[in-house]
Amino acid sequence: MSRRVQAANVATRSQRVNRVVATLQIIATTFVMHAMFGCRSRQLKMPRPDAYAEPIPARSKLGELRGESISVQEARRRAKGRARIHIVAVSETRAVDATASITALRHINHSCSPNTVLRISQGRVEFYAMHELAVGEELTCDYGESHHEGRLDCRCRAPNCSGKL
Repeated sequence: MSRRVQAANVATRSQRVNRVVATLQIIATTFVMHAMFGCRSRQLKMPRPDAYAEPIPARSKLGELRGESISVQEARRRAKGRARIHIVAVSETRAVDATASITALRHINHSCSPNTVLRISQGRVEFYAMHELAVGEELTCDYGESHHEGRLDCRCRAPNCSGKL
């Protein structure tokens, strides 16, 4: 493959990622606005369903969840009493608190039938598409083990829903 073709492929991937990030920012803004008025996340409509004009290929990296690196003990303390928690444990001793982050990835909802996967690599929280994502498709992730320890009802409505988080 020539260097020009390689450069074009990198530019295309970069443009695709930029479109995904722009879409996530729109979704996050819509989510926050609707959350303030008590709407459920399934009732949200994207203001611009054409925010990205092409599907997202399978196994594409969507981005990283950025935030403050804190201890797991501090993460547990911060999680108590919060209505919305944007904390991910990256090891047995460290966690990332994305509460103050501007990244839209912190608003990805849980689903028992997710279309993205969360991977922890070298202390970083990364999201990847599990399959090709259609234009306007809601991004979801299986949270796995959480601080809820099975006490919180799952509201994902997936056919294979486990019922609890």
